[in-house]
Amino acid sequence: MNIGIMSAKEHILKIAEELFFRKGYHSTTIRDIATEASINSSMINYYFYSKENLYVSIFEQLQDSLEAIPVIFEDGQSLGDRIKTFINQTIDIAYLHPKLIYLFMIEQLQASTVQIGEIVNSIQKKHFQYFCSVFQLDNKNNTSIPVSQLETTYFAIFGLVKEFFRVEKINSEAGKNKRHRFELKKLKDYTEKIISINEF
Repeated sequence: MNIGIMSAKEHILKIAEELFFRKGYHSTTIRDIATEASINSSMINYYFYSKENLYVSIFEQLQDSLEAIPVIFEDGQSLGDRIKTFINQTIDIAYLHPKLIYLFMIEQLQASTVQIGEIVNSIQKKHFQYFCSVFQLDNKNNTSIPVSQLETTYFAIFGLVKEFFRVEKINSEAGKNKRHRFELKKLKDYTEKIISINEF
């Protein structure tokens, strides 16, 4: 029974994410999602109670994935290598959920609702804290990096990541996704250059 319940919820979440990605939050209705998922609207209301709660549940999946990133590094690993490890782990998660990352970007610009704005802000705040924790591990070497530099580096790196996903969506809509395949390695190489510039 539990497996069936989880399968139904996951199916709804997957369909809803696709529709929100294609049409946006306000232009997508419960009826649209139910029709696309081949289910009754009442089933969506039963599991999620409202469209907003369903949308929030989608972002909670991203939050769970990012919180699951293990801030564990090899002994003797340099600060620069630890930063690369953390960033690459984040990029790998983003690569697995490109549509959700795009929705996250849209909500950062202008939140569809107050509740959604709060969870999006919470996700970024926690991720930045994880980023900072990588540097805190270097305190034993009496290394002190100003918060302003951490913020600048963080937003430079993940601003670049988000720009890659924005371009990927444009290419996909233009039918260029096969010719201009998302280049994961190139993105990681660019982020490494930012790290090198900051001499970590």
